[in-house]
Amino acid sequence: MYSSNKLTLHGADAIRNICSVCGMEIMLRQLLMNEGSVVGGNFEARRLRYLYFYPTYFFTPETLTIFRDIQDSLKGISITELRKEFQQRDSDSVSLDLSPEHWQGLQDLLLAPARPEGVRDRFLRMHFPEKEPITFFFMGVPPPGRDSKDAEAWVLPALLALLLPICVDVKVVASETSLPYLNEADEMDETVLIDGAHAAIGYLLGDNRINLDHVLPS
Repeated sequence: MYSSNKLTLHGADAIRNICSVCGMEIMLRQLLMNEGSVVGGNFEARRLRYLYFYPTYFFTPETLTIFRDIQDSLKGISITELRKEFQQRDSDSVSLDLSPEHWQGLQDLLLAPARPEGVRDRFLRMHFPEKEPITFFFMGVPPPGRDSKDAEAWVLPALLALLLPICVDVKVVASETSLPYLNEADEMDETVLIDGAHAAIGYLLGDNRINLDHVLPS
């Protein structure tokens, strides 16, 4: 989380000797920092992983509204609860049913009701007035705990990056960087791009660019 001239957001020199683009970038990050009610040092130190969402083809007014609601209410998933959702029990054993129908029916685990007033949102996302149109969606996904390691910080972002294209018609980029990896959806032929993930995630997925046909197997 540095500006392009390598000055930290909370440093005393952050407003000196930088170009207008860098100044705008710092202002935007300060807005995000205020949205999360954290001070500069804590904001810089968080192991956020960012998800950027692009339409597979294009967003219509209807799909924009739907995806906006999804982004505003998306929440962290309990891996324990997720496993329970897929468990199939018979008399002798317990197995996991990972069919598409199960993945697409996880709304209760994925989406939270409207946040009560004053409750802080752990996810880093901008909230816009209801009637204000937005066409670019992204969010910062926090790690499960303050002292989480890099591999732990990647588990939920990688899972959401694979799960959302199954449930919604979007492409997803998961990255460590707070700057968009792509400008337009047509810059990426694949459906999911995992940028700079921990080696454990790369080992499990086998590839950082995943086509639509390979999303469910991944």
